[in-house]
Amino acid sequence: RDPLERSISSFWEEGFTCKFNDMHGLSKDDIKSGRAKDSPDFRARLFGWFESFIANLEQGRCMGGHSRVQWKNLPIPGKYRDTNRTLAWVGNLWSLKHDWIE
Repeated sequence: RDPLERSISSFWEEGFTCKFNDMHGLSKDDIKSGRAKDSPDFRARLFGWFESFIANLEQGRCMGGHSRVQWKNLPIPGKYRDTNRTLAWVGNLWSLKHDWIE
């Protein structure tokens, strides 16, 4: 999945939950109500909040389930050789062709 797309999605899922985020005076109610969404001030504060969230991710803080890498949750190869269990792929391959070209 595209890293920017994942970052934005993580922000909407977990941006309210990190105590280290500088929310620039915004609240959940401001986002939900739609108050002043078209104002330059609102957009600047929202972008500042997003930048704060990303900075905290880069420093290893504010790592919720949505923003963590998923490969760490996979079993170690060879550890479960004697089980009758398989891994099922659950994902979206819509951008695989484009990503491979890049």
